[in-house]
Formats: sequence, C-alpha cells, structure tokens
Amino acid sequence: MGVYKDHIKDALPSIKKVRDLKKKLESKGVKYIYSNWIDFLGSPKTKPMPISDFEDLCMGKGPQFAVHSVSFCP
Repeated sequence: MGVYKDHIKDALPSIKKVRDLKKKLESKGVKYIYSNWIDFLGSPKTKPMPISDFEDLCMGKGPQFAVHSVSFCP
C-alpha cells in the first residue's frame, strides 16, 4: 500500500480523535485556530478561525476564502 489514499475519507482522521483533541484544546483555553494553505506560487497563507470550526476543518471542510485572498484567481 502506497502513501497516497484512493479516497479522501481514508485520509481523514477519526471523528472521535478530532473531538477529543478539540475538547483538550478548549480546556486549555484555545479560542482560535489557523487554517493554512499554499497559494499557486508556493507562498504560505493563513486564516484565523474560531475553535468551533475545528471539526469541519479536520474533516476536510475548509473555510471559505474571499476571491482576493487567493493569489492570481480572477
């Protein structure tokens, strides 16, 4: 078996593990997390998000970005 998964669902962590981690972060007072991505030129970008979005982000449902925040997209 290679390192690449055939389906996105196989590459995602278990929801139990995600929920446990979210609970741990909240207990330590974490209120915001960062969503990171790489633009078309290889520059790292980030967007702060509330901890309430943690599960969605971990399960492959990223945040909505404004068109002007993604380099070179009309």
